[in-house]
Amino acid sequence: MRDYQQIRDYLPPQEDKRFQVLITTRKEYLSATIETFRVEVLKEKDALDLLRSYLKDNRIDTQIEAAKLLCQDLGYLPLGLELVARLLVRRQDWKISKIRQKLAEKGLDEPILAKNPKFHGEMTAERGLKAAFNLSWEELHSEPEAQILALYLSLFALAPFPKGMILDLFPDEDGDTVEEWLTDSLVHLSLVQDNRDGWYEIHPLLRRYFRDKLEPSPHAEPAKRRYCGIMAKKSAEMPQNPTIEIVEEFKPFLLHLQASVGEYPQYIADEDLAWSYTGLALYYNGQGLYAIAEPYYQDCLTATRTRLGDNHPSVALSLNNLAALYDSQGRYTEAEPLYLEALDLKKRLLGDNHPHVANSLNNLALLYYFQGRYTEAEPLYLEALDLRKRLLGDNHPDVAQYLNNLALLYYSQGRYTEAEPLYLEALDLRKRLLGDNHPDVAASLNNLAYLYNSQGRYKEAEPLHLEALDLKNDS
Repeated sequence: MRDYQQIRDYLPPQEDKRFQVLITTRKEYLSATIETFRVEVLKEKDALDLLRSYLKDNRIDTQIEAAKLLCQDLGYLPLGLELVARLLVRRQDWKISKIRQKLAEKGLDEPILAKNPKFHGEMTAERGLKAAFNLSWEELHSEPEAQILALYLSLFALAPFPKGMILDLFPDEDGDTVEEWLTDSLVHLSLVQDNRDGWYEIHPLLRRYFRDKLEPSPHAEPAKRRYCGIMAKKSAEMPQNPTIEIVEEFKPFLLHLQASVGEYPQYIADEDLAWSYTGLALYYNGQGLYAIAEPYYQDCLTATRTRLGDNHPSVALSLNNLAALYDSQGRYTEAEPLYLEALDLKKRLLGDNHPHVANSLNNLALLYYFQGRYTEAEPLYLEALDLRKRLLGDNHPDVAQYLNNLALLYYSQGRYTEAEPLYLEALDLRKRLLGDNHPDVAASLNNLAYLYNSQGRYKEAEPLHLEALDLKNDS
């Protein structure tokens, strides 16, 4: 049923309980007097059973993984599954993988998904998939804004997306107006599904239908640029060391962020390029999933070099991030040339007196320290500490960290008399800046205690260890 007004006068009166009328429609709402039941797509088990009902030769179970993927490709839509099953009945020698390949190549234009009167006369559906979608699309001919919104939404990955991001796609439009296009047009015609929690999604085949319309249209480029901008902004929210809570909050956005760098990298703005990759890398790196994080760091370096040239701050950042990943895995020989290149680039771009230069000096010094290359690490630590003090003053948490690093170097070399005043200065600074109950204070207490232990000064070490232990227990 496409137009409720055409049948309303023929329906039995509401007060006459002798009759019940079943109306099938793609529209979400017809009348306040009509009770609505939403017909969902099939579950995987039911979709496989539908295929089995047509194919009695055990082909589904002997190719079960391919069959599951086929159901997923078709979005568990009964009409699509029935059309494919009927073709497989006529193509006894075809593998399911062949069907999937043809669908991937041609999408909704694949004849498999069209109704053929020659073979499908007994089907209850009047038309194939694309023809059915065309009917709903034609109903929007007087609502071009809603059609444009549908095209934009096809850029989202096959996962739910939040209303906030939908509104961000049209920053110059009033939010209520965009919501009207979304709810009163696309959701009403079942072209977009409202998950009732502020999130929406599109059926895989409808997404392909909209995408096929987007690509040749003048809206393709501005839509992709806007989408990539939204994803870069979200990606930049990922901190260096994400908590479990942040990882969980970020997870629903993951596929959409991956679509930005995977499908539309050429539409990412120059200023967003590094963060579009880095946020994803940090998401995985923060969970210790280094093998998954590495390609994002590598792609970020390649993209920034290619797009921005070798002499750009984003290239220096990308070099440093990839080096840090290798460093954290003990892949020092791979990390060192990247750190050196990042340091040289920062000095040329930012000058010798910049916080980023101090960070690079410290990173390289730490790399040498962990390799036991103490004589190479020391001048870098000293230069980094001096630079930090000149830029930030003596009273800054970063200065305390750099003091601690240099003290640890001296401790590792047995240079205890040089290490002690640095440990004491770092401890005092942390207590003043961070308070007595901070984890970094506990670390400084322990470091000083270990120094005294190494010197046999056990009576001085014990209270420091105990104080550090109390702090850790309290936290």
